[in-house]
Amino acid sequence: MQTLILLLLLTLVVVVVVVLKEDHRVAEYNDLFGFYFIKHVCFKMKNSTKIIVSIIVLLCISLGFFGYSFYTTHKQPRYSKINPVETLKKENQSFNTANAFKSQHNYPLALEWYKKSLAETTDPRLKSQIKFYTAVTLELNGSYIDAIKLFKEVILDQSGLPITRAYSVQEVGRMYHVYFASTTEIEKETFTGIPFESLKAPGNISLSYRKLFEYGAAIYPIALSESYIAQWYSHDLYYIQKSASTTPQGVEDIAAIGAALQKSDTYMEISKNDPTESTLFAEISGREAIVVGQVVPSHVPGYSNERAEALYKKSILYSEAMSILPGSFYVYQYAAYLGLQFGAKRADDINKLLTVFTVGNTKNINPNVISFYQSLKVDKNFAADHNAIVTLSQISLSFKGYLTALGWHDNDFTTWTI
Repeated sequence: MQTLILLLLLTLVVVVVVVLKEDHRVAEYNDLFGFYFIKHVCFKMKNSTKIIVSIIVLLCISLGFFGYSFYTTHKQPRYSKINPVETLKKENQSFNTANAFKSQHNYPLALEWYKKSLAETTDPRLKSQIKFYTAVTLELNGSYIDAIKLFKEVILDQSGLPITRAYSVQEVGRMYHVYFASTTEIEKETFTGIPFESLKAPGNISLSYRKLFEYGAAIYPIALSESYIAQWYSHDLYYIQKSASTTPQGVEDIAAIGAALQKSDTYMEISKNDPTESTLFAEISGREAIVVGQVVPSHVPGYSNERAEALYKKSILYSEAMSILPGSFYVYQYAAYLGLQFGAKRADDINKLLTVFTVGNTKNINPNVISFYQSLKVDKNFAADHNAIVTLSQISLSFKGYLTALGWHDNDFTTWTI
């Protein structure tokens, strides 16, 4: 619309100028763009010629404006606002080969091809993305320390896209909450060096990781980081504030939870059609479900058991769509929620969910979940989950038998103070 108005004004000015007789008023015009030609050339022509030439000039100017406007409006960016993965897929065959080996779980060969891909790229933003994929592959290969170091390199590289840097922060934070057999070494490496050491809260691992996720969200507000931030506040509201929603800290917790969940949902909506982004939807939905469930006892409008259960079910559906093993964190989390909120009243549902966790069914259980169950015997940083396990073992004897097979003893089935 603005372009059309501009063209109409230009038309009016040109017509007025060319029909004027050659008098002294014309000399008062400045030699602005377009008017120099009219003043010094057109005014020496006959009136009919003046009009024709002026129209030609106007058409040229109009086409120029239109062409520029169309180009700037419709041109395709080299990489999207979300991430540059599609650009790499189109331009870098080594990157595609590396991805293929990664999807086949052949991580050593994938790492070799990512190295080749990096050497073939000059764009710093694309290099940053390749390093991110390399770090993820190192993580999947069990090289957690090397992965964290490379993630940090991506994080601190200001030439990389903000979203790539934010995802690197997020992945560093996730590692502590996924690889339970290596939490000590992961935590130590995570909070080493500038600025990461400043994020560590002495004696408070949970707060340290909240600060880490906030650091990443400040670079770019991606959904999973926001859901982790929300969970810190919901944990504080439920366990520390005892669900008191009117105290100063309770009010702060509820406001922070609402803000973080809104950002998380906004980002999920933006990226719902992006297959790269949607791989984390199961985890995001599961994390949001925990948050909602912990807010319910505070009787905050908009938070209900129905909403929490819908999110738990959604997380399981997302995981099934991604062919994640049935014995997943999402199944455990849903069962833990039911045990916490309803106890034996939902025994049938709880037993149905926990059926997958039985002796001899290891092939259908995520190895990280097995490590998680084993670590809960002794790791008091996860006291809430330990207590949830104890509750579930009282409802499901078969689940208690499974835990016993993993090394739990009768004296381990006692609750801890949070």
